[in-house]
Amino acid sequence: MAPKLGVSTASFSAAFPELWKDPPRSVRRLLNPNLELLAAQKAARKLSLSGIELAYRRGVRTSLIDCPLLTVHGPMFTGPKSGLEQARTARSLVFKGLGLLTLLLFGWDFQRTDMIAGTFAALHVVHAKTVAKLHERRDNSLLLPHLRRSAWLIEPDWVEWEEGRPPKHGFWRPEEVIPLAKTFGTGILLDTSHSQIMGLGLREVLEVYGDQVKALHLCGAVAGQIEDGGLALYPEAATEANRDAYRRSLGEIGELLQTIRGSGLPLIIELAFTARRMGPWEGVARSVEFVRDSLEKIGQV
Repeated sequence: MAPKLGVSTASFSAAFPELWKDPPRSVRRLLNPNLELLAAQKAARKLSLSGIELAYRRGVRTSLIDCPLLTVHGPMFTGPKSGLEQARTARSLVFKGLGLLTLLLFGWDFQRTDMIAGTFAALHVVHAKTVAKLHERRDNSLLLPHLRRSAWLIEPDWVEWEEGRPPKHGFWRPEEVIPLAKTFGTGILLDTSHSQIMGLGLREVLEVYGDQVKALHLCGAVAGQIEDGGLALYPEAATEANRDAYRRSLGEIGELLQTIRGSGLPLIIELAFTARRMGPWEGVARSVEFVRDSLEKIGQV
């Protein structure tokens, strides 16, 4: 069975390079999540994709959804307190600002995203750290399987770190994520960029997670280089200093695609707007080309 290839609405959010070139247009994108939705659906039709991922934002109109919804990405935070704490402890001003912006735009309404996923028979993606915090405060109103309207997937996180220093504690290690998934009866979404940022081998991680992996986020990264994370899948997407290292990362993603051939897993291209050095259309189109070329090399259409 061929994998289902899709694109996330997050790939079409306002990019920082565009913010300086055309501030009014970028601000409109930030304030109107429906523009991301319409752009993702247009890309899905133009590139003959299987569907899209809805990265939920406040104000999105689900009545505009007119193509298959493969996944719905839930909020990052369990409430305003957790969002403010992440923004406060971020290492750089950029990530402090992103933390506050994400809190305002995405909110923390898991009931809403769970309902959308259930309505459209899509998978519901939640970050591992978020699930751990809900469990820690004994908020089982969302975690108990019989109360959910959709099938949930836990996405391992990434944390800021510097090469030569131990990474900060987070929920990105398989030995932390697997118990969460088993406890709450969820699957796992493997994000290639998150794993590569943390220096984890993709095929090794896939082997550890096994059949708990139910979907993948596809984008690239260089280990330890947060500014080169969530990249489109071609070498020039990385900074020049990291380009050789990124070629190796792309080779690793190609090997991963060979491993999951015939799985039928949803493969979602999710590009990070903070790392984009090209227009989102070019980034998505070239990423789709990379995935299809990788699959064709092993006889998969």
